[in-house]
Amino acid sequence: MGAGRSGTTLIATILGESKNIIAIGEMHQFLEHYLDNKKCSCDKYLNNCKFWSPIIFEIEKLYTKEELLRINN
Repeated sequence: MGAGRSGTTLIATILGESKNIIAIGEMHQFLEHYLDNKKCSCDKYLNNCKFWSPIIFEIEKLYTKEELLRINN
């Protein structure tokens, strides 16, 4: 993660063109999006997304929703 206006979006876009790299955007927003049940760019809710659902499964084994809310605030 880089500072604002440092070119990280451009770099993520360029690297994201590779089949071996996934550009996930601003990771610090993940908890907020997960807790608010928002959709992924694939138009599925995060817990139904092919990419995010295994990650969410592992997170939910470690933390309760209440703990994640506390972490996010």
